[in-house]
Parts: sequence; C-alpha cells; structure tokens
Amino acid sequence: MEITNETESMEKILKYIDATVVLHNMLIDFGEDDDDINPWSTEDDDMSDIDEQPPEREELDDAVPLGSDAGHRREQLKQ
Repeated sequence: MEITNETESMEKILKYIDATVVLHNMLIDFGEDDDDINPWSTEDDDMSDIDEQPPEREELDDAVPLGSDAGHRREQLKQ
C-alpha cells in the first residue's frame, strides 16, 4: 500500500487502524478467562531480591566536588 495525500489512502489507513483495535479488544476479551495467559496477575507472585533491598550508597553517586582536579572521577574508579 502506498501512502499518499489522497482520500482513498486515508480511508485505507483508518480501516487498518480500526481492524487493529478490534483485534486487540478481541484478544483481550478471549484471554480474560485463562489465568495462564496473564502471569502478572497471580497472587503468589514474589518480588525479586533486588526490589526488596534498598540500593547501597556509593561514592560514585555523589557529585564531583567543586574545584576538584579534572581526573577526580577517574581516580575514584581506580579505587
């Protein structure tokens, strides 16, 4: 399909969009009965260890102090 500025081209595009929306809604409706299709909706879903623990504070997270030499961050990485 070639997209042009003509009315027929716009009508074809709108038909494709309409068909896509209908298909999307059908897939959602048909999948509501199956719990296997929606694994994110399980009640026994455990969070990962990464989500449960707060991140450790690192020196590299801090701003570089004003007036420090140009290699300050590079020296931090060497440590």
